[in-house]
Amino acid sequence: KDVVNDYLNGSTPAPTDGTTPNNGTNPDIGDITDTAQAVWTFFTGKGYTPEATAGIMGNMEAESGVDPTRIQNKGKGPAAGICQWESWRNKSMRWKGMADYAASKGKDWQDLQSQLEWLDMELQGKDPSTLSYLKKRVGGFEAFKSLTSVDKATTEFMKCFERPGVEHLDRRLKSARDFYSRLNGTSGNI
Repeated sequence: KDVVNDYLNGSTPAPTDGTTPNNGTNPDIGDITDTAQAVWTFFTGKGYTPEATAGIMGNMEAESGVDPTRIQNKGKGPAAGICQWESWRNKSMRWKGMADYAASKGKDWQDLQSQLEWLDMELQGKDPSTLSYLKKRVGGFEAFKSLTSVDKATTEFMKCFERPGVEHLDRRLKSARDFYSRLNGTSGNI
């Protein structure tokens, strides 16, 4: 079940019995009104600290403006999606893994729920390079998920997951701090 997008478009009401609409595999995101809130609730609901979640989101802002439909270079690629996976243009590499995962759920690659689930899986080891960097730099996935510094989480997500050609770390840090200030202490419903 596509929980995030169903809530975003208002077609699925929030469950009232405390269960998640998709058999408990992903967080119950309630009545989400924007993509940033959906991302926040997804990751904090998966047990990521608010600081780690803000770090992820600061990177998403720098990469795509937190837009799962964004294609780099005004639609020319090579990267696409909320985290700008490569290579959309060649339909290969990490983008292909994400797109194949979405397709396996009957969804388009632009589906937010699928992208968030895929990102979580890549951090856990679906992308061996990401996991290797996480192990070397912070002690692994669980250590990253438990970070308590927004700046550290932002930097490590950038270095381990995004691995950008141009870092723009200052922009990533500012966005992460802004998301943390706006969303910390909420369950996404602000």
